[in-house]
Amino acid sequence: SAAYQTALAGARARAQSLADANRKSIHDEIERARAAADAKAHGDIQAAEARIAASRDEARSHVVKAAEDAAIAIVAHLTGDTVSADEAASAVRAATGR
Repeated sequence: SAAYQTALAGARARAQSLADANRKSIHDEIERARAAADAKAHGDIQAAEARIAASRDEARSHVVKAAEDAAIAIVAHLTGDTVSADEAASAVRAATGR
């Protein structure tokens, strides 16, 4: 009957509308979760890069200190002269360009 067909068409339209609304809601939720995950990952990467940079700087300072100590010891061993820590630091800076 026409009334049945009309009711059926209305029910199908409402079901389609609900399905579309659910798809949009799920899509929006996924996008929010993705954006939050991207922001967290970006923050974690920045924090890791900062830790790496700090470790690299600390390691570099240890290498420079070892080079300065070695310069003092080498000069003392080869020439018997005493080199100050400032002179050794200056020589290491000159040799490394830093």
